[in-house]
Amino acid sequence: MKSPRLKKWRRWMGRILVVLVLWLALFILEENVRGRILLGRYQAELRAQGEKLTLAKLDFPRPPMDGKRTAGLLALTNQLNALRKDCPFPVDSVARLRLAAPEHAIVRAQQLDLGVARKPYARLSERASWADLAEQAARVVDTLAKLKTVVAQPAAGVAIDYTQGMEVRLPHLNVVRDGANWLALAALNDLHHRDYAAAASNIVAIAALSRFQNNEQFTYAQLARTKAVEAGLNMTWEALQTSGWTEEQLVSLQQAWHTSSVIDDTVSALEVERVLNRDYFEQARHLAGWNKLRMNLLYQTQFGSGGYSLRAFFSDAGRSLQAIAWRLAWLDQDEVRFLQRWQLALDRIRDAVARRAWSAAHLSDDNFPTARHRYDGWRFLLSDCLAPNIEHTLLPLFEFETRREMTVAAIAIERHRLRTGKLPSDLAAVVPEYLPQLPHDWMDGNPLRYHPKADGTFILYSVGADGHDDGGDPKPADRPRALSMWDGRDAVWPQPATKAEVAAAEVRRQ
Repeated sequence: MKSPRLKKWRRWMGRILVVLVLWLALFILEENVRGRILLGRYQAELRAQGEKLTLAKLDFPRPPMDGKRTAGLLALTNQLNALRKDCPFPVDSVARLRLAAPEHAIVRAQQLDLGVARKPYARLSERASWADLAEQAARVVDTLAKLKTVVAQPAAGVAIDYTQGMEVRLPHLNVVRDGANWLALAALNDLHHRDYAAAASNIVAIAALSRFQNNEQFTYAQLARTKAVEAGLNMTWEALQTSGWTEEQLVSLQQAWHTSSVIDDTVSALEVERVLNRDYFEQARHLAGWNKLRMNLLYQTQFGSGGYSLRAFFSDAGRSLQAIAWRLAWLDQDEVRFLQRWQLALDRIRDAVARRAWSAAHLSDDNFPTARHRYDGWRFLLSDCLAPNIEHTLLPLFEFETRREMTVAAIAIERHRLRTGKLPSDLAAVVPEYLPQLPHDWMDGNPLRYHPKADGTFILYSVGADGHDDGGDPKPADRPRALSMWDGRDAVWPQPATKAEVAAAEVRRQ
């Protein structure tokens, strides 16, 4: 027979449990209602400002389509992939700019070999030769001719179904990437054999790839194009280190890069990505999307360590509880935080693009910190994952624009030297005869810095991402040596490395 004390204790425990459950239910209800109110108010505020928050409100580009040319372009993907597999050295390594010193780069066309291993993972001593390069350039000539024909046509384009969200396929980016690498390979072979007309044709084609489908509304597509087309900027630098160019050839290179800007669609691409990322919140409001989110949370715990332990089991239970609590109480609050973060990024980037200066954005990944407290970690389940990627997605676009302007400026300087026999005293001397306006530094919104040196070379530089002019100092502030021009305090247009610098660089690679 149960004692009266035990019965009384159980009654009190039951009452306490009921109170706790009721308190928890009221807390969840209050947080849910508060989130709905905050989200409704903030969405109304954004719409009043003219912000477009749904796909239906966005104006997507409708480029002219030619199905035959588009199919031909995509068919080139398989051909380029097959060529890549049979190439005895990594194609994408050939066109990289190798710094031997902070402001001095190796002129590949003047070296004894390509400076890359002949086979993947082979020792560097087993290097690819110029004969290897010539053989690969001969194999790809027909495919590159087809590629040039397609990208030269304004009617070539790929239809994009934006309703697929982040799952949308962009197969043409593979053609842009592989096409740029193979065109750079062919251009380097041309430069080695001093066939400047052919080299210019291949470099101009790389610049054209930056403009192909350039109105697609994805920042990562813009970034992919800039990464691919950097091969053409590297080859242009390589080309300017050799003599024998004609005025006509230099003009063709200058015009190609002058019209290869990628920055114009950055704001609209961010607007689209905000809408597509926001769809994850809408999916989570439905059972299928919620369940998918919960399973994604569990996946890393179950399989990340290669096993499933008791500790992992309790971690899974905790994550499942977190997903349920988030869905019931904080989904709308999390979406408000998501929208606020993207609005900050959009406002700053709009200003930066309008002023043509990265420094106007005052943005970095530090502007979007992850939740620091456990409570906020439960509330902000998605907004941390979907924060704008500033330093890896947006900053490189401004860096590309700056380097493109530097390339155009360097060509104009070379044209001035060919015609007058001397370097210009300042960049104003190349305007308007060689350039319509002063070349622009997209880092701080001012003209690029330039001055000639007594040894017949010159300094041409950007102030870099920090916006501070360090007088053209190429040395890194936080690492022993620079791997790219953007590692320095200022981003300096490289001059050719000396034989001693090349030798020292080769010793470091051993």
